[in-house]
This record gives sequence, C-alpha cells and structure tokens, in this order.
Amino acid sequence: MQSLGLSSVPKTSGATGVQVIVPISDGITFDDLRSVGQFVGQYVTEKHPELFTLERLKKNRGNKIYFDYLQHYSGRTLAAPYTPRARTLATVSTPLTWDEVQQDVSPKEFHLLNIVDRLKDKGDLLQALAPQPIENVIHQLKSQTKRPSKRKG
Repeated sequence: MQSLGLSSVPKTSGATGVQVIVPISDGITFDDLRSVGQFVGQYVTEKHPELFTLERLKKNRGNKIYFDYLQHYSGRTLAAPYTPRARTLATVSTPLTWDEVQQDVSPKEFHLLNIVDRLKDKGDLLQALAPQPIENVIHQLKSQTKRPSKRKG
C-alpha cells in the first residue's frame, strides 16, 4: 500500500485471517473501494502468485492467502476492531503493527484476558492513522480505464 502513497494497519479477524485497514474520508463509494481492492489484489497475485490468490473457494486455494477484495460492498460484514469472537480462546479482532505481521503473529495471542493491557501498552493503532488520500488512487484507476471517444466527422 505504501507504493500507492497509502498507509495502513493490519488487523486480525479474531479467527484465522488478517485484514488490512486503510482509513478513508467520507464520500468514497463501495464501487470505488472495490476497484482499488481489485487492482491491489490483481497486483499482489501477479507479483507473488506463490503466496496470494483471488480464488474464493477454499478447496481450490491450496495454502495461498486469499485476497478478498469482494468484501468491499454494501451488506458485507467484517469483524470490527476489538470485537470478541465466539471462538474457543475468546480471541479479539486486534489491530497489529506490520512488524508483528512479519513475525508471523497468531490471532490466538489476542484475547479478552489481554486486550486491555495491549491497548494500554500500544494505544489504538487505528486512531493513530489519519484518513488516507485514496482519492488519488481512485482518480488514477478511473483515468486509466477511460477510453478516448471516437468522433465522426
């Protein structure tokens, strides 16, 4: 995301996944977010096909990481940050640092018994990140998809 001029915060789902949060300003449409997500998803799957996939069906993914840009739409749900999950260890959907992701952190490490201490120690990582200029990326994507009109004359 940094190559797009955007900062982000990774977040555990509280289950098995990691979501990447990019705070945005009001007024961005679901369609615009989906187009940015699709662009990034296609880029990472082409750049690292051994790691990422856009394949929705688990049985067809193998061990690849599913890049779910389709989740960006009205009516779709995600676990909100700091949401306790109905899981055996009472895990909590938790914002992370990118260093923690690189250390292969497990969602099981964040649960109801330690989330308050984590917040005291690290603060709210999402609040520390201002809305990002995603409009610049949207503008670029739209300008690349526009085709010149053909005039009759």
